[in-house]
Amino acid sequence: MVILLLWGYPGGSVLGLYDEIYRCGLLRHMPVRCEQAAAHAACSSYASTRVLGAFLVTSGPGITNAITGIATAHADSVPVLAISGQVPLASMGRGAFQECDAVGLASPCTKGCYSLRRVLDIRRAALEASLVAVTNRPSPVILDLPKDVSKITLPCATAGGLRHRPNHTAPQDVWSEPCLYVHAHRAARYLSTAARPLAYVGGGAAHSAQRLAHIAGAACMPVAGSLMGLDAIPTRGSVGLVGMYGRLGANLALQYCDMVLAMGARFHDRVVTSPARLAWRGRVVVSVNVTSSLTRDVGVSHMAMANVEHFLGTLCRLLSSRGALNGWSVRPWNILLRSWRIHQRHCRIGYTLYGNMFRRAVIGACAVCCDVGQHQMWAAQYHTAGITARRRNSGGLGTMGCGLPFAMSAQTLSHGLHSVCITGDGSLQMSMHELPTLRAMGARVMVIVLNNGSLGMVRQWQQVEHCGRYSQSTSARFACASAIASQHGHVGVDVLGPAHAFAAFAESRSSVRHTALLNVRHSSHECVWPMVQGGRSITNMMTSYRDIN
Repeated sequence: MVILLLWGYPGGSVLGLYDEIYRCGLLRHMPVRCEQAAAHAACSSYASTRVLGAFLVTSGPGITNAITGIATAHADSVPVLAISGQVPLASMGRGAFQECDAVGLASPCTKGCYSLRRVLDIRRAALEASLVAVTNRPSPVILDLPKDVSKITLPCATAGGLRHRPNHTAPQDVWSEPCLYVHAHRAARYLSTAARPLAYVGGGAAHSAQRLAHIAGAACMPVAGSLMGLDAIPTRGSVGLVGMYGRLGANLALQYCDMVLAMGARFHDRVVTSPARLAWRGRVVVSVNVTSSLTRDVGVSHMAMANVEHFLGTLCRLLSSRGALNGWSVRPWNILLRSWRIHQRHCRIGYTLYGNMFRRAVIGACAVCCDVGQHQMWAAQYHTAGITARRRNSGGLGTMGCGLPFAMSAQTLSHGLHSVCITGDGSLQMSMHELPTLRAMGARVMVIVLNNGSLGMVRQWQQVEHCGRYSQSTSARFACASAIASQHGHVGVDVLGPAHAFAAFAESRSSVRHTALLNVRHSSHECVWPMVQGGRSITNMMTSYRDIN
């Protein structure tokens, strides 16, 4: 087991572990200001390095604060090793100070929970937990370590058993090499007979962009992506984001294609807003994922339970041996897609200033980390296929306040490159306690705050579904964001309009060793267009205020 970086917050139950970290000096530890931020940072560590991220928190409120971050990683299928302190063995079950059932709390959102009773079990449990976390569908695991157990120093020998509570809902490995060839042969046969194929990629295929580009080119197949799968979309043949806030061409392609190859993606309510209204009858749906539970909302013709990266590699070899498929059969389909792209150019995406800022911010960045809200959807809509910066999102749970810890962790492991955090004034107020952490680390993060003085996405849905009754979604404008950043030793810049944007970027770029915060003030009436109201067909898109009933 290799851990490059350990995030955490010290407390009474883990003082023995922190004393060992101090004495050995071999493990790089990053202190944060909140346990939830430690969990988010560990989640982003895996996305940056493909090495298991880990964090260390104390018992009681330490693990309860981290539960949100653990649930976020579980919803996005990210492996994280959570190490939680616990009261001494003699005090467990007696209502001791800062005692809580960490295993019971974390069981619904983890793949496995290990309650350690003997120091002899620590090494074996850590190795087993790290393997369980990355096997099959990646997911967090937790080690619950009592205080008196962590203080004992024993030899490296391991023996005995440990109390392990596995998550029985997590499927086991069911694929093998022959099964991969069977699934790949069937997918290749479907591709050869399809007249209107479409590849739909999600977060499970985010690290297979080259293989996906080869398959899409060989099959002359357009590619649409979910919010978590935009990194895998190739430059050629991309139709963009699909779903509730997707592009018009992508939604029409999903509606009218005759064959869908879904790779590492789920058909949830933000992609298929109404499964009953999506005409799946007579259509071939091939889903490649590590578990069938992610595709339960639609009727799947063929379910290939396999590792997505291994499946794409096998399919690439098959298509290479057969040669390129006949592109004349899908030529009318590609012509129709181009006409939809021309039509969607006349549809207003929303907030043009933001699109220009996004394109400038990602130049030379190692990662683009988004919080949850309107800014997240604008970043996805203005996403340009082929950019080198990796995207970080909370797509499954939708956790506000995760953007700044994501960017903080990505920049720490980026070897000198800066990261970009795109957030709103509401999300920033949930994570601004990490500004001192950025200063202590000397991290270079460009924080773009879209400040509209309200909870933008909540306000937009209130306008669409509740006739403009803005209940508790509009607050006083958070005007002091740049001032707070300056007080913590960062560069704070106010962007009052398009005329100030270029000067603000020049000033933020001059910050070589510090974090720069751009407080972009804009109107609360700006909305994310187009959008699909819940329960409607994905082709029934609202493109402006005039479409609101």
